Amino acid sequence: MAELPTDLIPAVVLQVHVVLQFVDRLVEPLQHLLHLSAIMLPLLTVHRTDFPPENTMAHSDYVIDVGTENFTDQVIEASHDRPVVVDFWAPWCGPCRTLGPNLEQLAEDGGGDWILAKVNIDHNQPLAGRFGVRGIPAVKAFVDGEVVDEFTGALPKSQIQRWLQMFLPSEADERAKQGRQAEQKGELHDAERAYRQALDDDPNHATALMGMARINAERDDLDGVDQWMERVPPGDDGADSADFQQLWLKIRAADVDDVDHLQARIDDDTADLEARFELAVATAADERYEEALQQLLPIVEIDGHWRDELGRTTMLRIFKLLDDDEAVRQWQKRLGRAMY
Repeated sequence: MAELPTDLIPAVVLQVHVVLQFVDRLVEPLQHLLHLSAIMLPLLTVHRTDFPPENTMAHSDYVIDVGTENFTDQVIEASHDRPVVVDFWAPWCGPCRTLGPNLEQLAEDGGGDWILAKVNIDHNQPLAGRFGVRGIPAVKAFVDGEVVDEFTGALPKSQIQRWLQMFLPSEADERAKQGRQAEQKGELHDAERAYRQALDDDPNHATALMGMARINAERDDLDGVDQWMERVPPGDDGADSADFQQLWLKIRAADVDDVDHLQARIDDDTADLEARFELAVATAADERYEEALQQLLPIVEIDGHWRDELGRTTMLRIFKLLDDDEAVRQWQKRLGRAMY
């Protein structure tokens, strides 16, 4: 083996010294890491084995497990009958283990007023993505197939109770529901009693008010219909419903002139806006909506401000009754051009 020239020895020794110092700096953190691992590994093992096994939680008729395969039936469809609260969780999530028992106890206490559906995101990642779950526990309330409210994190039980009250049916809601069921069976006396009980609890309950209006319409008491409809709060879903629009048209059509006479008046004077409006509500009350719109559009074209824009607002009411979305879009375009 060739000998190292003596003049290079100091340089080599210096390089070896530098390398040893570098290795020493690496070894010290590794020793600390190994020491920390020796401490943490037993703790982690105990923590993981403390998780409840999958699908062994004590569920009931009011607390169910759901996944991708049955979410539509058990949550979306079921929420048309009663609210469904979905708890997106995972076994490794500490806050989930705090929140879960509180939700389950509240569901049991509710006695079927609402259903708790638990989704393990480890097994149902597509569902978590579909509903925008970014952190867990994530809790979402479904009513009529839609998410109506939600929260993330382990809220205290009292706060969850207040949250539930925002969408759970009230006593007045239950009475109104009973009234609607009786009305659909033709049991008008029972329906009226239930609606009045709902209104005793909530005088502005739109569903009960509309129910009373329909009952009066069945009895041909149009004055009564009008009185009940006037009590429906503006902006409420009840005031925007198809039922409301149909009853509104029926009331207005009750006092109109003979249809043939109205058409003769329009033939004599195309600017007879009163005749056009009466003919429109008469045909609309008979569910001939296209014919009604054909009379209302000229009212907007001739005088858009006539009787507080009655031509335009009546067209908007009829739009809510049309089943053909394309027809609605076409009429909306024609109305827009007439206004501007």
